[in-house]
Amino acid sequence: LLYWLCGNAYVVMTGELLGVNDAGALRALQLLVTPVTQIQVAMNLLFLPSAASRLGSGGVPAFQHFALRFSCVLATMAVAFIPALWMFGAWFVGILYGAKYDNYVHLLPLLGALPVIAALSSIWLSGLRMRGATLRVLAVDALGALITLGAGPWLIRRYGIDGAAIGLVLSSAARLPVVAWLWLWPDRDRSN
Repeated sequence: LLYWLCGNAYVVMTGELLGVNDAGALRALQLLVTPVTQIQVAMNLLFLPSAASRLGSGGVPAFQHFALRFSCVLATMAVAFIPALWMFGAWFVGILYGAKYDNYVHLLPLLGALPVIAALSSIWLSGLRMRGATLRVLAVDALGALITLGAGPWLIRRYGIDGAAIGLVLSSAARLPVVAWLWLWPDRDRSN
């Protein structure tokens, strides 16, 4: 639920505060970013067995080295997608939705930051899960949910659908330093 609040709640809040048309526009734009996210999910599933092996045999330093390289590959791929959104986003929106969402195309590069952020955080969150630090993962998701519920309604009321897109990126990006800090925080026991 907390993870869901970080991203999907913005569509619900946009629908409630601005109307169904704007909520549909936000979801339509998010769908254009989804292919990169789906590739990342598939690559993360390929990453997990190898990462678990490195964590088990070489400990945290071996995992960190492998995870850093893997995160850089995913992040580079996601960053490379942003210019494609910038150059071809209007064309894709036109093909898929006609002129219905033309006024929102400017948000595509901003939403393109979401897979970059996911690339930088998902591997480390998986590592926390592998280390048995599930409460730390919960804390990261709770922070994103708190920002969503705290700042999201204000951003949407103040800036409309642009505020929803800003909130999506903000809720995701705020999790990055917390993930890094929780990863580097020494284990006191396996339950935190």
